[in-house]
Amino acid sequence: MTEPQIDIPDGSAQEHECVEPDALRLTQTEPTYNQADWSVELKGDHMDLGNLSIAPGRSDYFRVWGGVDDWNDCPSDRYFFNTLYFEAARNEEVIWQLTHELVEIFNSTTEFFSLGAWKQSVHEIRYKDVPITFRPKAKVVKLIGRPASMSHRKWQQHMTDALQSCPRLALLVLATEKEDIRIMLKYFSEPGSWAIYYKVLETMETLARKNKGTSVPVERAKKSRFTNNANNYEVVGIDARHGMMPQGKENPVKPMTLEEGHSFITDFCKSYLNLVYPEFFRFS
Repeated sequence: MTEPQIDIPDGSAQEHECVEPDALRLTQTEPTYNQADWSVELKGDHMDLGNLSIAPGRSDYFRVWGGVDDWNDCPSDRYFFNTLYFEAARNEEVIWQLTHELVEIFNSTTEFFSLGAWKQSVHEIRYKDVPITFRPKAKVVKLIGRPASMSHRKWQQHMTDALQSCPRLALLVLATEKEDIRIMLKYFSEPGSWAIYYKVLETMETLARKNKGTSVPVERAKKSRFTNNANNYEVVGIDARHGMMPQGKENPVKPMTLEEGHSFITDFCKSYLNLVYPEFFRFS
């Protein structure tokens, strides 16, 4: 498997502001890793991971397992994941940066479907059951990309497996190579706010026109209520898109809670996904 296309710095943690595209171009004589030799222990919502670990389908893009203490033969709240991208990595720095990026994407999909959801963090990475040294997150400047040796037929099987498991994993697979999906999810890696949600609205409208030459289907009244709230300091306070302005006419639009704002904007994104990726998504 060819090395994944992820631009990260090579070497020490002090260099993490410098992103070099050729950092991973190591000699072919250096050994590559096997996915099965790696385990990334996650800390967070273990019940969510437990459900994913037994879901049908699953995918080697983000394979989750755990929930059993084999030594004591009893249940456990420890869960792990690894990824097919580890197959092509040739140093521990790359492993860490792939892990950081994939966990961020995974957490973004969680926030997308559930406002304020309990997120996952990386507790430890082990290679053949031996911990490796922590590396801080670097600035990733491009998509991870599809492994070059993966056929389209094999990729379609991974997508089928992910969709059978849950839409979150399908979004994760797409986010590794589709810029629009990665941009959308990047916003959901931030704490939910009116300012962020308005940026999502503008971004997805722009991407729909760019990719399909049309607008995202949406009920005009619902969109008007959302934009009215998001823009209005008097309604949503300091988080509004605009600052305090002279008091004018009384706002006739019913105020929205942030939860309602999240519900509107994720439904808007789902409409975008239905429009641009109908072969994968049919959200109601």
